[in-house]
Amino acid sequence: MALTWLPRPSSNRPPELVCRSWPILAVIIGERGKATAMEVLSATLSVTLAAIASGMNRSCASSDVETPSYPAASARLAASAVFFQSLTGNWANTRMAQPSLIFRVSKLALSMPPKQGERHMPDTVSPAIDIDALRGHIGSKVEDKDIITGWPMAAMTSALDRQEAAPEPGTPIPQGWHQFWFLPTTRPEELGPDGAPTSSGVIPAMPLPRRMFAGTTWTFHQPLHIGDACRRETELVDMQMKSGSTGTLVFATVVSRIYGPNGLAIEEERGTAYREAVPEGASSGVPKREEPPADTVWEREHVCNEALLFRFSALTFNTHRIHYDTPWAKDVEGYPELVVHGPLSSTLLINFVRDMNPDKTIKSYRMRARAPLFANTPIRLVGKPTEAGCDCWSLTPEGTIAMQVNVTFA
Repeated sequence: MALTWLPRPSSNRPPELVCRSWPILAVIIGERGKATAMEVLSATLSVTLAAIASGMNRSCASSDVETPSYPAASARLAASAVFFQSLTGNWANTRMAQPSLIFRVSKLALSMPPKQGERHMPDTVSPAIDIDALRGHIGSKVEDKDIITGWPMAAMTSALDRQEAAPEPGTPIPQGWHQFWFLPTTRPEELGPDGAPTSSGVIPAMPLPRRMFAGTTWTFHQPLHIGDACRRETELVDMQMKSGSTGTLVFATVVSRIYGPNGLAIEEERGTAYREAVPEGASSGVPKREEPPADTVWEREHVCNEALLFRFSALTFNTHRIHYDTPWAKDVEGYPELVVHGPLSSTLLINFVRDMNPDKTIKSYRMRARAPLFANTPIRLVGKPTEAGCDCWSLTPEGTIAMQVNVTFA
């Protein structure tokens, strides 16, 4: 699509808003030769939300129309776009393999030339990580509440193109889908350069700038239902520093317990790995590659495109830029493509388990992440039954393990 920067109209409106919103409207008009009233409103509101979130108060010189500059907190614009998207449900008419209107807005903004240093992780990491100070946070606890409303279940059913029960009051939610409630409410100033929170609930600010989903274990005691008022207790239970093939890592382990009207419903143990920055121009380290067993009997294939990654980010209020900002994923973090969310890959796997065992109830689900998966590449799921349940794997296009899952049935 060719972009044409339209001349800025004379106006008494704040020049900051004019120079941000007018080029965006030019993209919409240049794409089809016209812009609907809703698109004009969406573009203007998304930019306004970004301006509010980022605290923009500078004016733009006329030359900014040619090469607009954005503040260091450019991740906040994407966060505002996700927020606006989730409020309006604007993805309803998203075309396959095409970003939605708000995603185009955020991608355009993030692709504009930043000020020097804005699109970089910290260049160096202190060689002396005080792991004892980090471990001093072990035992930190928080508690929050949520109501299991129907919309997240309906939206995820649509995003994943599945056939699930209608989310009427009293309907049990699919096992593993509890992660679409109790969402974070991170404020813009709490986001790091990569769009992820600088600290997260019970996890303190970390000295390593990159983060990855390391794995999760779910224990299901009883189902949650649409309409349930629930309470969640979250505790930091461990913090370990290790040295691996990709450099120094710090692993944080958090345990959450979700209580429904009838008591404990779900226990979750989640691991997050924090990693060193990638040197400029280098690729992200490649973990050890292993192949799955040869005797698997179930198989399915998925391809996660940009539209699905953005929908999942919006549905989980996840603004980590490796999932939607291609220049950031490639140039700053050294990945070959946008990264598929670890929780999205895990959701695909637990759905696979449910589909292959429709008459079974999952008692426990243990997932370990081994390697990242990327957008627009085939993701193959394979599995086999075991005496207690089943084992499943998600595979890279090369056929090596990206995630492995051990399941027991009730």
